[in-house]
Amino acid sequence: RRIISNIYGREAFSKLFANTSRPITYDIMSGFSSDIDMDDFHSSSLLEDEESGLSSFDLQDHTAVAGGESIVGTLDSSKVSTRRRQKRIKTEDTKITNNRETTIGRAIDQLQENYDDISRSMEVHQTTLKKMATPIHESEYLRLEREQQGLLEAMEGINRQTSNIIDESVLKPQEMNTLVKLTRSLETSRLQLELYTSELQGLYVDDVTPRAALAIISQPFPCSIKQGKEISEPVIVKVLTGARSTVVSGSEIFGEPIGVPEKGPKKGWISKCEAKVSTNRQAKFSDITFPTGTRLKPIRIEFHADLKIKDANGKVKKVSVVSLPTEPIIVKTNENQFWEAEGELIKRNVFQGSDAAPWERFCNWLQIHYLNSTKQEISEPIRALHTQEFEYFHVTKFESKPTISEEDVDNFWKWFGPLLHRLRYQRHIGNLWKEGFVVGFLSREDSEKLLDSENLGTFLIRFSEKNIGYVISYPSVSISSDTKKVKHYLMKGDDIAGAMKTLPDFLGGLPDLVTILQMTEVFKLKFST
Repeated sequence: RRIISNIYGREAFSKLFANTSRPITYDIMSGFSSDIDMDDFHSSSLLEDEESGLSSFDLQDHTAVAGGESIVGTLDSSKVSTRRRQKRIKTEDTKITNNRETTIGRAIDQLQENYDDISRSMEVHQTTLKKMATPIHESEYLRLEREQQGLLEAMEGINRQTSNIIDESVLKPQEMNTLVKLTRSLETSRLQLELYTSELQGLYVDDVTPRAALAIISQPFPCSIKQGKEISEPVIVKVLTGARSTVVSGSEIFGEPIGVPEKGPKKGWISKCEAKVSTNRQAKFSDITFPTGTRLKPIRIEFHADLKIKDANGKVKKVSVVSLPTEPIIVKTNENQFWEAEGELIKRNVFQGSDAAPWERFCNWLQIHYLNSTKQEISEPIRALHTQEFEYFHVTKFESKPTISEEDVDNFWKWFGPLLHRLRYQRHIGNLWKEGFVVGFLSREDSEKLLDSENLGTFLIRFSEKNIGYVISYPSVSISSDTKKVKHYLMKGDDIAGAMKTLPDFLGGLPDLVTILQMTEVFKLKFST
């Protein structure tokens, strides 16, 4: 009811969920914890089966109109017993899973602590270089060189461990976000260390030439963006210098696109990409725009500057620097290109130039792209993809392969991409999804198990496994045999076509569907009337 009043305010939806019954919780691991009472009822609503194409898919099975036997059939007993065994195994493995999550969390915390130690050591090293008299003695040079080599090896060790965790474990969104940020921080620290190394070598031969570099410390990429629209979050570029140099504020940094398509304007790929360096040695780019679409090809931005750098003797010199490229960007000419653009970007994150990638790495990057696409905060997502949903993808779309190819991802994305597009751009669907009223990624068999023992009028909304669309699953009774079975209605395009006919409107037109299955926590479900 809160969702209705705050988000929709539509009469049809208000009528559908007018009275909230006592909720019951369903946990896939342990089953129902309580029950609800509901009067059986009959329906004259005409619905259609997801696969059969029947036009008389009612809560009562009118066999004469349906024209034959039910295509749903019965579950094979051997498959049911197998699923039951799997359910028990999952329950027994809960402690193992929790222990593993705790271990991963501790490992990530340790990596962050190690990086903090490196940062403190870098500060000490900077102070040492800054106070060093020139020319320095060979023994002092060798000591500092070993210190720098140790810092470099420590950074490489953290980088390797970070990659291993991403490749070997399906992480929580916050954990993946932490590791992505850590990787970017390591990149900046490594650039800084390279400056100190170059500076140390110069001090050994009494060369006080100022050293500088540009580091991208914050960016909203990889992402797709509509042409002519400003970026969602600013790009922040920081000027790094050697320990004995300082940057003069007011220097200008500008961005240039790289990797642009061959056919297109020689100029005009990017605009509003200039900024001055502030007193904190940073330049902030808040309103970068891309006037021209990139034809679903990723481009990047390189930042350039002719910096004014003051050396240890107080002399100001000009130093030309170029940053490493940003993460990829695809500029869309219209929103219909969204899901294809995101598919290209996720493949770059996952495969990183190789032909295959671990399944776990794909899951972790899919989570990041999904949360960004559905406009959720990665640090505090409303509804992240869960382990069971990744397992569902793995079994139904990837044949449980431990290693996947680009072709595997392309085939998956033809189904998942358009669904992601709907969650992003169909506001009524996106809000229902985040609040759990669209259960979503659930197999036909699992939906039948959930609903088989429920009263008439109970239903759930999920995504079709074979088609790009929504399915309403609900129990139905056959008049001729007085038996109950779960049926499935694949929604047609015109059921929720246009801004004036949303999913709540459609459901409001089916008065016999009164109790909806809602996802409230991680695979915990409740029923609301």
